[in-house]
Amino acid sequence: MIKKTGIVCCGVLTVFLLVNSLCFAQHIDEGSEPQELDLAPAEPRVEDAAMEEAYQAEQEKETEPTYEPLLYQRLPDLMVKQVTAHANKVSAQIYNIGEDEARGIKVSFYKCESMGSKYLRGQKIADRYIEKLSFLGGQNSAWVSITGPDLTREPVMVVVDPDKSIKEINENNNSLTTSAVTTPAEVLKE
Repeated sequence: MIKKTGIVCCGVLTVFLLVNSLCFAQHIDEGSEPQELDLAPAEPRVEDAAMEEAYQAEQEKETEPTYEPLLYQRLPDLMVKQVTAHANKVSAQIYNIGEDEARGIKVSFYKCESMGSKYLRGQKIADRYIEKLSFLGGQNSAWVSITGPDLTREPVMVVVDPDKSIKEINENNNSLTTSAVTTPAEVLKE
């Protein structure tokens, strides 16, 4: 243990003497007196008090975290929850599952054509309107219906906000289809 400590101490002493001798040799070449070597990190030298204050302020800025405001917008999210069909009536339950109320909500009923497991929107049967749906804490659902003779011949698609005039969280839950249809001339006004 003593040998290892002695070797380490000798190594450190050798490096110290080598550095001092290099500094001494440099100063002899320049013709000046040797000075002690300052190995401490250099501090910024500021001549003026105003510059010192500006430097300190800049240092504080660099260390303080900055926070950008998040752009978050509360929006409604309209969805067709269910569609029911009974002989001469098709009804749809519309929900607002979003974070803000929606006003002037258009709900359209369309004939559909079956394409395998998918339905394509066809001729419009009728439009209904909902004045207002609150968001989750209030009146956030409403039923709309159309009536007419024999609405069970073909599928009916119900689409809330078909023109996409209301900005929503999710536009992909705005339609639902059931097996029922009528023609525009057969629709009875409620």
